[in-house]
Amino acid sequence: MRVLKPYGTLIFKWNEEQIKLSEVLDALGYQPLFGDKRGKTHWLVFMKTED
Repeated sequence: MRVLKPYGTLIFKWNEEQIKLSEVLDALGYQPLFGDKRGKTHWLVFMKTED
């Protein structure tokens, strides 16, 4: 996640209307810390660790 400074957080909102969340997560290569699902909308929280 090159857009974040070390220990930065990213709140990600995604709607599965056309592309499944699993496909997006595979493309990102990172797993969220936690998330929530309401209908087809997903809220995910990511944190960048110090590499």
